Amino acid sequence: MIFIPLLPVTGLEMTVYDNLDTLDNQVLYNGKLWRNIYSRIKGDPFLFSDEFLKGTVTIGSKTFYKVDIKYDIYNDELVTLSDKGFIIQVNKEVIDAFSFRWQERDFNFLKMGSDSLKNPNGFVNLLAGGEVSLFVKYRKDVTYLAVDNKYDQFNQMHRIYLMKDGETHFVNSKKELLNLLNDRKQEIRSFINSNNLKVSRNNPESFRSVVEFYNDLQKK
Repeated sequence: MIFIPLLPVTGLEMTVYDNLDTLDNQVLYNGKLWRNIYSRIKGDPFLFSDEFLKGTVTIGSKTFYKVDIKYDIYNDELVTLSDKGFIIQVNKEVIDAFSFRWQERDFNFLKMGSDSLKNPNGFVNLLAGGEVSLFVKYRKDVTYLAVDNKYDQFNQMHRIYLMKDGETHFVNSKKELLNLLNDRKQEIRSFINSNNLKVSRNNPESFRSVVEFYNDLQKK
């Protein structure tokens, strides 16, 4: 599934190097100069915060640590800050993964290619891995004239996906989750009830323990 941004990021093509003799920096800071073109829209295009967060970025076999990053979910792009003060949209084609911590929770994003209309395209947050994988796709769109009939506004949303037997499924409720894991449905129901779990699409994390429990059952 491909989400087409309403207002694509624009900027001058450039390559920014913190140290011209450091190949690693050339790899990380090779991208576009980012400019804020959203000042007239209420809110911001980023996930959780418009402040830079310390995170990691993996490009090929190299992982960069303590990198200042923001995830632009409106355009599905990663933005970073070099120590020279340049705000850069990292070349998405070379990024394999990135991660950061927000409100005592770790978020680990992988880049997926869409070889099916059922698959999300771009960066997804991996919640659980194993025989069954669980991940979330975050995005924002813009509602026009949403504030006082004068200003446009960013709105955040997400979709939850479960990958099983090589197929990706959109999951919108506990019922749909149980149907996808129907070979262990009774054990999962007992697990949910005994732990008083509230599984809701509004909280993607609530799906995690169920999927991890299912994966543990499959190992036995």
